[in-house]
Amino acid sequence: MALKKLIINAFIFFACLLFCYILCSFLFFLLVNKGIISSKNSNIMYVRGQGGGTIERLKEVKSYENIDILFLGASHTYREFDPRIFAKHNIKTFNLGSSIQTPTQTEILLNKYLPKLNPKLVIYEVYPNVFMKDDVESALDIICNDDIDIHSLTMAFKANNILVYNTLLYNTFAQITNQRHPISKEINTDEVYVNGGYVERKLKFYKNNDTIKTKEWKPLVYNIKAFNNTLKKLKERNIKTILVYAPTTKRDYKSFTKNKEIDSFFTSKAEYYNFNNILNLNDTLNFYDYNHLNQTGVEIFNNKLIELLDLENKLKNIN
Repeated sequence: MALKKLIINAFIFFACLLFCYILCSFLFFLLVNKGIISSKNSNIMYVRGQGGGTIERLKEVKSYENIDILFLGASHTYREFDPRIFAKHNIKTFNLGSSIQTPTQTEILLNKYLPKLNPKLVIYEVYPNVFMKDDVESALDIICNDDIDIHSLTMAFKANNILVYNTLLYNTFAQITNQRHPISKEINTDEVYVNGGYVERKLKFYKNNDTIKTKEWKPLVYNIKAFNNTLKKLKERNIKTILVYAPTTKRDYKSFTKNKEIDSFFTSKAEYYNFNNILNLNDTLNFYDYNHLNQTGVEIFNNKLIELLDLENKLKNIN
């Protein structure tokens, strides 16, 4: 009896605690919307539409269905797979990349959008550094810029971070009351969103003067689990998956200490292409920073990908 009473009291305590947390969050939301306090608070992040094209991408994806190729991954994805280049080959694509998109976010976004997009082929960009990142930054980016639903809740629980929970609650209240903040006016004039999920950056050239630290590839366990779940889901739906390691500067690529191990891991999972070994790009001419291609590099990379994989014929042979 004593144990049963203890359990009941503990349940009541935590229920009251949760209620108080939600109530305080709602009061904070009301005070912000009344202009009494600022939303720029270290305990919450609610900036819509700032950088990376996430808000445009997650709005536009709802109008797409039955595409040829779906691109997945982090910034290498939405900055380096240009739908206009694929369209020249009559290939309909959508780019579902997002900033520092970890495999956890990839899995959740796929669960949400895969049925309608129904791609014939998925190209998943697998920059190794992303597998070593936690879910916080990517979850915040998506929660701030997408509709709140069960997938948002799953994303918050996976990240398990108070900043993410606070932001989820704030955005939920804003959505319910139809008082979502306007899109940020802090426009990056170096970037332009291109229909299909791509972000084109003003042509710049890498100065090759960064200090790049050595990186030992140590993927987080839950990222590997989410990655495997995504590949399994695609296989169950008979969707062909190709893993691509997009080109980075030679300095960045060599900073990883286990490149052979990385290649071996991805080769064991699906058809895999490491374009750092396929293309010999110029660090200065073809990149705008140490690990992102400029538009010149993007065109070389995308055209080589189309040529190498013979995507037009590959898509014709996919039911």
